[in-house]
Amino acid sequence: MEKVLTIDGKQVKFVANGSTPIRYMAEFGKDYFEELTEIEKGNLSGMSFYRMVYLMAKTANKDIPPMEEWLASFDKFPIFDVYEQLSPLIFANIKTNKPNKKKNRLPKR
Repeated sequence: MEKVLTIDGKQVKFVANGSTPIRYMAEFGKDYFEELTEIEKGNLSGMSFYRMVYLMAKTANKDIPPMEEWLASFDKFPIFDVYEQLSPLIFANIKTNKPNKKKNRLPKR
């Protein structure tokens, strides 16, 4: 999946796909799913969300600079706005297409 956001007047493309968790571990040495759990709990104070945003931007554009340089290239980086826009992209990789069996069960007689 991909999405383009305007951040500080710049068009930035983000891509998340099946390789995202593997690339995340290779880039940062951290477990993607553990970090995702922290984000899901609303913990945006840590670096995990910044790392995810950076990795998705780097997946879309392999020529972007290292994370600190890339983030410094923005005068403003409204993290909560970015989170709101990118959370569907981030969480799409952990959703299932399988129907919930408990919901679809008929009641026992």
